[in-house]
Amino acid sequence: MQHRVIPQDGAWTDKLKAGTIVLARFNNNGRQRLRPVMLLEEIGSQSEVPCLLITTTRYRRSGFTLDIDNPSLPTKGILHCERTYFLAPHRIERPLVRPDADLLEKALRLQCRVKTHRYYRLVHQPAGQKPFRAGRDRIPYGGRVYNHEEMTNLV
Repeated sequence: MQHRVIPQDGAWTDKLKAGTIVLARFNNNGRQRLRPVMLLEEIGSQSEVPCLLITTTRYRRSGFTLDIDNPSLPTKGILHCERTYFLAPHRIERPLVRPDADLLEKALRLQCRVKTHRYYRLVHQPAGQKPFRAGRDRIPYGGRVYNHEEMTNLV
């Protein structure tokens, strides 16, 4: 994976593009911490920009993550695609890396899988897996029996 390092001379202030990895200030129990995040959209006139959190490899919680191995980051990182954060532009401390389009594409595709899985769980998943009641419960006979895996494969 090819990464380009962004110069630290302040030339980045015009517009940060989608896929840029930046350091951002987050409040954690009353303390401000700098955390790396990847921007999902360029910073424009909107008040907040969607981003994905990057952590170290010990914080892998789900299968909806991507590994990032970049010499500009202090350690190997994991891009968490299961939750989108919205970041006010004034919280951005400085840009770190502009990754290639491949990483951004993988992250956006993985986010689509996360949202499809959530959609299935909220709208289509059988409620509570109740026991079958003869004469009352419907049996799907037209082949429309599917789960989140089939639905995700369609996307």
